[in-house]
Order: sequence, then C-alpha cells, then structure tokens
Amino acid sequence: MKLMRHLVCSLAFGASQVVCASAQAQGAAPVADPSQGEVIAKGVCAACHGPDGNPSQKDYPRLAGQFHEYLEKQLRAFQAPAGQRAHRKSPVMQPLAAGLTSQQIVDLAAFYSRQTPASASPVDPGRVAAGRRLYFEGNIPDGLPACVSCHRVDGSGMAPDFPRLAGQQPAYVSTQLHGWLENRGGPAKLMSMIVPHLKPEEMEEVADFLAQLKAESSR
Repeated sequence: MKLMRHLVCSLAFGASQVVCASAQAQGAAPVADPSQGEVIAKGVCAACHGPDGNPSQKDYPRLAGQFHEYLEKQLRAFQAPAGQRAHRKSPVMQPLAAGLTSQQIVDLAAFYSRQTPASASPVDPGRVAAGRRLYFEGNIPDGLPACVSCHRVDGSGMAPDFPRLAGQQPAYVSTQLHGWLENRGGPAKLMSMIVPHLKPEEMEEVADFLAQLKAESSR
C-alpha cells in the first residue's frame, strides 16, 4: 500500500484561511508567469485598468502594486462555482473573470503586483483632515473602529486579506464602501460589520485621505 503524503498546512498572518496542499491529491499550485499575465492584462484588462494597472478613468481601481495574494483572491471571488453565487458582484468583472483559469489568475496577479502605482489626488482636499481622523481614530461613539488597525499607518495593508489602499482612486473607494453590503457583504466578513457604522460623508472623507497617501509597489 502506498503511503499518503502528509498534508502541509500553513496559517497566513492574521487570516482565518488555512491553505492546505497535498502534492499527491491535488498537484502543485500554478507557478506565476508575469510575462503571460502582461499579455492578458494588455489584451483584455487595459481598457479599464490601463496597460500597467494604473487606470486613466477615476471609477476603476488601481491594481498596480497591489498584493498578488489579494488580487488572486478577488478574481476568484468574481467567479461563481456551478450552482453557487459569486462572492463579489459586478456586471463587468464577473463575465471576464468567469473564463480565467487558475494559471491565468496567478499570472495576472503577479504582473500587476510588480507594477509601479501612480499617485492619486483627493476629490475634495478639504475632506482630508476629517478622513485622517477617521482613519487613525475611528468614531468611537458610533462604534466605528480605526482603519489603521488593518490597513496600517501608511495604507500599505497586510496580505492577503487587507489590501493596499494608499493612492487608490477615491471614486472607486467611495463606490466600494457605499455598495459594500449589496455587492461584497457577507455575515463573516469584517468589513460587513464595519461599513454600517460609516456615514455617507465619512466614506468620502476616508476615500480622499487614502488618495493622497503615497502608493508604493508590493514588490
């Protein structure tokens, strides 16, 4: 009788996900090829996200410099397994992500994570100070915790679950916060417990504060 290989499990920092790999039962995970990711990015994704993950349109997210682990997770969230609903809803991204293989997902994520993020500007610079207070202090009377707890002092985030937000497009951040519960919310998600404590104007303030933070690549 052949001996089964022991499953190797590793717990990611601060995350609840446990990644288990069995070389015999599942095979090796895809090895990222950024050059192939570049081909897909420039051929399919560039119209919205720009050729290097820096979009020219304000409503699309900046992907350049984002954690590859986070990008992989989000692309898979747009995919709906047979008979199930996708974890993220988007009439644009769901059809595009549906056709991606596991290899293409890791290739795309690797390409974007290696790109240099451009800078962003707040929609209303007058809201930055209020956004800074919310980011670092939260709003205790309203039950709102400080964003810095998960997204770090400089907005650099923590892979794989807490994305880099520094220099992110403010219109995109605002849209995601306003539509979180409808498009991304779930009972087990941390942000689903936080967003209800954010007032609409506070969403705009935090988005403008994040926009002016210096964005750096996750390389």
